[in-house]
Amino acid sequence: MELSELQEYIDENIPLARNAMFNIEVSSPDRVILSGPLEENSNPHGSVFGGSISVISVLAGWLLVREIMEREKPGSHIVISRQTLDYLRPLRTGFVAEACPPDGDLYSSFVNFFNERGKARLEIPVVVREVGREEPCARFWGTFHVKAD
Repeated sequence: MELSELQEYIDENIPLARNAMFNIEVSSPDRVILSGPLEENSNPHGSVFGGSISVISVLAGWLLVREIMEREKPGSHIVISRQTLDYLRPLRTGFVAEACPPDGDLYSSFVNFFNERGKARLEIPVVVREVGREEPCARFWGTFHVKAD
């Protein structure tokens, strides 16, 4: 699916992401990057609302698992079952969330388990930063359950 088609799918099916004006910058099985503006996601303190950080993190993780499963088994059902989010410092500008797959051994175990049982779970880390900065402002870990269609 092209990036524009994927953005349209997210905007149509996840109104919260559309209203927060989250944009897909990169989406592949190797990396997902989403961006969001401060204005639509601000709190009364002039920083990004914690709920927006949570939502963009879940969405980045879900998109990464979706990209992985489009390669492994298209049409699989993906849901998040658990998340942990550490807020490290306030975000005071536009922000990005970057999700990357786990290391090779964990990834291989996930694929093998899925192929054997038709279902599996995968923990995805996401780092949230201010645009143009490398220092993390939040770290997210989400457990995503995948089931074959």
